Amino acid sequence: MVRVFAEFRHQRLESCDIVKCRHDTRIFLGDQQPNTPKTGQCVGAFYLQNPGSAEPTTVARKSKDGLCRWPWGPTKPDPLMKSLIELLEKTLRKIERKDPRRAAQLQKNGYVQLLNLSYVCNAPKAKLASEQWQEIIEARKCTDDRLPDSSRLSFIVFGWGKGRYSDSRDGQRVARALSGVCQSRAYLVFPTAIGERRSATRGVIVSTIQVGGDPESLRSQLKRDSVYPRGANDERTEFSKLYIDALTPKLAGLLTTA
Repeated sequence: MVRVFAEFRHQRLESCDIVKCRHDTRIFLGDQQPNTPKTGQCVGAFYLQNPGSAEPTTVARKSKDGLCRWPWGPTKPDPLMKSLIELLEKTLRKIERKDPRRAAQLQKNGYVQLLNLSYVCNAPKAKLASEQWQEIIEARKCTDDRLPDSSRLSFIVFGWGKGRYSDSRDGQRVARALSGVCQSRAYLVFPTAIGERRSATRGVIVSTIQVGGDPESLRSQLKRDSVYPRGANDERTEFSKLYIDALTPKLAGLLTTA
């Protein structure tokens, strides 16, 4: 059973509204105990829009300013996480048929990290989450999560959706968050949707490109289109299946050859 771990914390906005942010989100590829420490090997990542409705299971610690922090630990997954867990489970099964030893190695200590353009949880609109996060980082109250320097990182799958990423607004800080992988042999993975929604022509195609050797080269590669893993609001279930079917062989290949 794949387990999701994360840390949550409150941030206070200029309006005095309090928002909850999620950080250091990891999907482990094998069974974990609830008290698992922050260990393991980062083998991949998904770079998405903003956290959804996932909730912590750890006990909140309240500070003197009234803000709460939930220590890193097991997390109740939201629908998007469940789709990613299904994708990773199918990927592991495919690897196991070809290379049982590699599959066992991944299940022992491998995890996939979730990064976001905004770390504000469960905002009603992605634009609002982006604006709130921009305010938080400009006030230097927090920073974007960063991928660890990892020679074993195989892939970074992008799932921002149309128009969510802006190079002028996000490019510099996203490239900084990914700077640790510039010298790796990881691949950037860009799934895109084709065909009309909820039609027989609907599908997902996947393009890959190897990470550039410096932050600016990497930044130029981020301008490609990528689709949100669960598609549009009126096609969540159908599109998730198309997405999983398209990504499974690609991720299995990248993880096997790492």
